[in-house]
Amino acid sequence: MTINPGPRDCSRKMKLAQFRSEDSSEQRLGVLLGDVVCDVAELARAIRSGGADVPDWLLGATSTLEIITRGPEALKEISALVSSNQPASGRHSVVAGRVDEIDFLPAVYPGKILAIGRNYADHALEGGGEPPKAPLIFAKLSNALSAHNAPIVLPTVSETIDWEAELAVVIGRRAKAVSEADALDYVFGYTLMNDVTARDLQRKDGQWTRGKGLDTFAPL
Repeated sequence: MTINPGPRDCSRKMKLAQFRSEDSSEQRLGVLLGDVVCDVAELARAIRSGGADVPDWLLGATSTLEIITRGPEALKEISALVSSNQPASGRHSVVAGRVDEIDFLPAVYPGKILAIGRNYADHALEGGGEPPKAPLIFAKLSNALSAHNAPIVLPTVSETIDWEAELAVVIGRRAKAVSEADALDYVFGYTLMNDVTARDLQRKDGQWTRGKGLDTFAPL
C-alpha cells in the first residue's frame, strides 16, 4: 500500500504491507526498504537495542490498521524509523525478504469495502448501458478478501467469472458528508484490488452482493 502523499508528508514514498515470512505463519507489518520488505517491529527493536529512542507501540506493530488508527503521528514515527542510521549491524537480524520471497496478506483488513460500479464510461458501454448519472455503490463482503498472488477460487455455482483491475482507496479517518475539496484529507493510502465477479449470478439475482462477494473475490 502506498501512503497518500500530502503537501508536507514526510512519508510520501513509503510503502507498507502485511505479510508472512517463509518460515512463520505470524502476521507481520512490513515496510519497503530498497528492494526488500522489512518487519517494522523487528526493525524497531534492533534500532532501540542500539540506543535510539523508539516509540513503544512500534516494538509490537503487526498491522496497517494500527498505523491508521494512530493517525499522522504514527506515519512520522515510522518514517523516522526507516530513515534512522541506527545501527547497521542490528538490521541483519531483522526479518526481511524480496517481494517474491514473502507471502503477502491483504494490505489492510477494513471494516467495510465499498465500491463504485460502472464509473468508467467504456466499461459501462461494454456492458450495454450508459454510465449512471450518480455513483452506483455496492459492497464487497469481508470473506472475499484475499491477497496478492493468492489463488482465486472458482465456485461451482457460477460459470461466468470476470475480473476487473481497480484502484483501492484506503480511508484513514471516520468520514461523513465530506466535501469534495476535503476528500483527500481522509485518504490514508492507495493499493490495488481485483474486483472479481460471477457475472451470471449478478445478472440472475438482480443485485450484486452474491456475485461480487464470494470467497477470494477481492484480492487486495
